[in-house]
Amino acid sequence: MAIVVFDVSGTLHEDRLGAPIYSEFYDIFDKLKKNKIQIALATNLSREGLNHFIENNNLHKYLDEHISASEAAYKPSTEMLQEILLRTGESPENAMMVGDASTDVIMAKAFNVPVCAVSWNGVISDSILSLNPDYKVESFIELWHIFQKAFQIKT
Repeated sequence: MAIVVFDVSGTLHEDRLGAPIYSEFYDIFDKLKKNKIQIALATNLSREGLNHFIENNNLHKYLDEHISASEAAYKPSTEMLQEILLRTGESPENAMMVGDASTDVIMAKAFNVPVCAVSWNGVISDSILSLNPDYKVESFIELWHIFQKAFQIKT
């Protein structure tokens, strides 16, 4: 099996309080689950903020694991990623981190997990690019193509 670990703020939704999940992620999550790929969230939000996001967007059925800054050290510490992989039984080579911030890239690289930097406004910052993420995307279809290639998904 495999796992995709998503950052929340700025990655799954616009980085503002109460913003809903980008609707395109429901299709991506459905496809990942159909292909038996686990889904996890790792965020610097509090547990209360993460629970609110999960509840408001009806994400329980998609998530195999989730961790917040209330349970682990803030990113870029590798603690969140280590804990998620420990809980799910996945290895770094069968995982991918998806995030919009340098802390996501630093965390993933420090734990030898492939990382995909995302920017939904079409601009990935030079500070993130200088960290050499394994992948970089600016559209949801590009992200799905990365998953297809990385996890050898046919459909």
